[in-house]
Amino acid sequence: MALLRYQGSLSTLFPPDEESSPWLVRLAMIRHDLRFEVSQLPLDDDATDDDVFRTTYFLRRMSISVLEAENVLGRDLGQMLKRGRGQIPAHLANAIEALRAIVTAARPVIEEVRNVIGGHMRTKNDAEGQPTIAREVLRTHHGWTLDVAIDEATGRETDMRDVAMATFLFAWPSVTDDASLDAKHGEYKAAMLSAARGVMHLTDALLFAYWSDLGITPTKEGS
Repeated sequence: MALLRYQGSLSTLFPPDEESSPWLVRLAMIRHDLRFEVSQLPLDDDATDDDVFRTTYFLRRMSISVLEAENVLGRDLGQMLKRGRGQIPAHLANAIEALRAIVTAARPVIEEVRNVIGGHMRTKNDAEGQPTIAREVLRTHHGWTLDVAIDEATGRETDMRDVAMATFLFAWPSVTDDASLDAKHGEYKAAMLSAARGVMHLTDALLFAYWSDLGITPTKEGS
């Protein structure tokens, strides 16, 4: 593995007067968020409930990172590609478009989760007596078993993990049993990982090309 290491001040690697610096620095931040989030997903055969919650949590948070990146790629990178169509080598432009297409294709599946539980459940339309998603899910999954606790002294040991592990149910109201939950979870995870890897590869390629254009030479580590 060859690692290209770039070292310099923030304004050296992202010159403030360069047109692409503002969105590339944002993309670099998202790229590292995704690297960390993806690293938290694997589960061992002997995974505990806490391990399962960790994976569930990061799968949910990744919906925010991926769609934030998709917005940058669709708007800022799209504008750059239009302006520089005659200057960007054809093979690079084609590779960029292919990776953008992967991220864009995953958007509907990911957005379904982000819009409902990207932060947490949105209850602004949950008026008394209205058949909202949250109410219907609570009725459908009335038998979901919970083991929760409130630390009445300090709050430090309060534990709502089992409630949080039910989060995805509120994104997928069509889910009625374990089989349909597993199917939706598999579809979402596949789309998420495909998009996340697309974002990370594309960010690497864009930063490599950007720093090369700026004349910044990396040091090479490994082989």
